[in-house]
Amino acid sequence: MAMGRPRKKDRHLPRRVYFENGRYWYKPKKPENPPPTWKHRIDLGTTLKEMRESLPKHLEAPTGPLDFMHQVFDRYVIEVLPTLASRTQEDYGKYLLNLRPVYDDAPPPDITAGHLFDYRAKRAQSSVTQANREMSCMSAVFRCAVGWHARKDNPLSGSRSRRRHDRLRSSRPESARP
Repeated sequence: MAMGRPRKKDRHLPRRVYFENGRYWYKPKKPENPPPTWKHRIDLGTTLKEMRESLPKHLEAPTGPLDFMHQVFDRYVIEVLPTLASRTQEDYGKYLLNLRPVYDDAPPPDITAGHLFDYRAKRAQSSVTQANREMSCMSAVFRCAVGWHARKDNPLSGSRSRRRHDRLRSSRPESARP
C-alpha cells in the first residue's frame, strides 16, 4: 500500500485534512470515474471544532472485519472522537499520533497487556504522565474495539496507572524569607 510522506506541519489533523487560507479542507481520493458532482476538496469550516463536527459526514467508517489496529484507530477517529469534548479530541489526537507507529500494523487480538505495559514503561522514561494518558486513550480505543467485535476483552481493564513521582523542590534559603 503506497503511503504519502509524513506531514511537516499540522500533524494534529486527520488524514486528508489540510488547513489552507484560513479554512480546513478535506481532500478525498479521486475515484476512477468521478461523477460530475465530485469535488476535489470539501470545505470543513474555519475552526477546529467545526472541522471535527463536519468531517465524519464526509468520511466512511471502515467496513468489514477490523484486522489491524490502524483500522480500529481510523474507526475510532471517525465515529467516537467527534462526540468527545474539544480538548479531549485534541489530546486524544496527539496520543494517537504516538500510538499509531507502534501499533498500526498489529492485529487487535494479538496485543496483550504485557505489550501495552512494556510500551508504557518505555514511554514513562521520558514522561510518566504522558504514558498514563496514552494508556487511558488506548483503553478507550479497546473498549470500542470490544463493541465492534475486534477483540474479546480490553487488555487494560483493571490496570492501574503508573505512579508519578513528586518533584524534588529545594527549600528556600533562610535569607529569602520575609
